[in-house]
Amino acid sequence: MSVREEPTEATRLGISPGEGGGGSEKQPDLRVLNPLLTREKVEDVEVAKRHNSVAGERAETAISYELVQAKEVEDLKVIAQLEYLLQRFDFTHVYKFLTVRDVCRLLQCSQTTHEMLGAWDQLWYARVEARESCDSLVLACPQKLLTLLEQIEFQVTRICYDDVSEVEFVKRFENHPGCPVVISGATKHFPDTWSLSNWKSRFGDEYFRFDDRFGERVKLRHYCHYLEVTNDLNPIGIYDSQFGESNRVSSSILDDYQVPRYFRQDMFDTIVEGRPPYRWVLVGARGGGTEMHIDPLWTSAWVTLMQGRKRWCLFPRGSNLEQINSKCKTAFEWFDWFYRQGGKDKCDVVPVEILQQQHETVFVPAGWAHIVINLDTTVAITHNYAAPQNWHQAHDAWQVDQS
Repeated sequence: MSVREEPTEATRLGISPGEGGGGSEKQPDLRVLNPLLTREKVEDVEVAKRHNSVAGERAETAISYELVQAKEVEDLKVIAQLEYLLQRFDFTHVYKFLTVRDVCRLLQCSQTTHEMLGAWDQLWYARVEARESCDSLVLACPQKLLTLLEQIEFQVTRICYDDVSEVEFVKRFENHPGCPVVISGATKHFPDTWSLSNWKSRFGDEYFRFDDRFGERVKLRHYCHYLEVTNDLNPIGIYDSQFGESNRVSSSILDDYQVPRYFRQDMFDTIVEGRPPYRWVLVGARGGGTEMHIDPLWTSAWVTLMQGRKRWCLFPRGSNLEQINSKCKTAFEWFDWFYRQGGKDKCDVVPVEILQQQHETVFVPAGWAHIVINLDTTVAITHNYAAPQNWHQAHDAWQVDQS
């Protein structure tokens, strides 16, 4: 005669054994929480404050708030699982800057909890090392801003790669004072390997860098999980100048693109030792981007976008950076200030505005200040180079940098 087994406490709470750790580790089945944690409330300012990363707050606070909400409606199963989360995981530092939705989706997509905790630890420390402040990121209606940036009319010169010679390009766009331009057709001979899904299959276990200054790294497959779950208004991006080193699997990316002919005369090629970093692969989330800056050492730049869309604003040489930057700390904050808070009316200089589409290349002349925001998940390749006509200033700046 068989004995009927009573359901365990874990079974009643929807908790199943986790993978890894000898099968003894247990974690909650969080699928039941989806209706609670993924509801669309981006129009509500207070919800934006709660569900976006704020410096010094922890995901524990957000989960505690959801716990209060669940108790108000007497949802016993949700209460039990949220209480389990608070008891089981240490939110002291690993989940800082993450939302409760990030935490729950992270646990759902992870195969082993410890592996993903390590990956998130790296992401968090990268943000701390870079000293990126999130205290100004509590902005209402983020989707409205990104939608606005998709629709605003823009004025920029566009050329076809096959229609403009190198001599004409230098004369029209590269010579002083320079003129940004969007180039179509420069990627027609690139292989069909430029997508994040392709890179994940090829380089999933390869470590990529967030920033050349601090050297923090993460496996690409972990970063892809981050892209899937993050709700941050200042998401971390991959910005890796070492992808082409011979000891890395990702060095095969060098075979997947060609430098457009306009940009092949790089005077820094004459430097035998001490050449600064000059090429990067860029992977970023929707809403991420680069803050206002001028490329160093009097270099020009080209950026070829192979996945997604980017929005640019570029300002001519000599523009008042204090006036056009408005002390904004992130790309999202700056574009919100510029387009929705009257910042554009306060600038004396009219910027060049670009909506860069997939397979297009943007040329940035030396000395031009620019800021960029991703409208989608993006994958791009970029080079900085010293054009012959700027070599005197570039070489002097490089020598100062070396001293």
